[in-house]
Amino acid sequence: MQYKKIILLPALFILSNVLYISCCKCPEVTQKFYAIINGSVTAKGSRNAIIDTGAITNVDSVFLNYKFASNCVAKVENPFSFLVNTSYAFKCDCGLCGENGLKNKILSIDISSDSVYNNIVANGSLKQFFKVRQYDYTASGYASISLDSLKTKVNNNKEGLIYSEELFTTTKPGNTKSHTLKLTLIFADSSKVFIQSRKIRWN
Repeated sequence: MQYKKIILLPALFILSNVLYISCCKCPEVTQKFYAIINGSVTAKGSRNAIIDTGAITNVDSVFLNYKFASNCVAKVENPFSFLVNTSYAFKCDCGLCGENGLKNKILSIDISSDSVYNNIVANGSLKQFFKVRQYDYTASGYASISLDSLKTKVNNNKEGLIYSEELFTTTKPGNTKSHTLKLTLIFADSSKVFIQSRKIRWN
């Protein structure tokens, strides 16, 4: 009889946890923040043509399509969460990854080139030449914001995980045609993320 009690008590404990969670009580998994860990960029020109092929291109504008890769952070798990019927749990109103936004806010966003660009020295800030393309649903058309405004937007974003933005410039580089453009994100914890394009030869 003593052995039955020893076996029964843990079984009841596990069962109570499963019932508690499955009765639309969210699993005790909190991933309240997210962190941008890296990203990729595709360079396009007029009519959406890819322009970082190594060939010299002659376009009026350059568009840089950035995709940021993110991870959930501050994760705490219930040791019994693997017993939850996830197909049912998703019907509950549970919190999502990144619901509290970036764990470390962005202090600055900048873009630079490895060559002289319109009289700006190599690796100098080109922020004045680049804007962020946004679709304005109220006006049913495109608008633009500055990189500083993009910083505020990303800091306030709570979607996490999947995030993309498009930078563009209509300012041609001048005499130096070959450019590798680098986007730099600096965070409050002093970490940095660099996203570098392939070589763009813009005439």
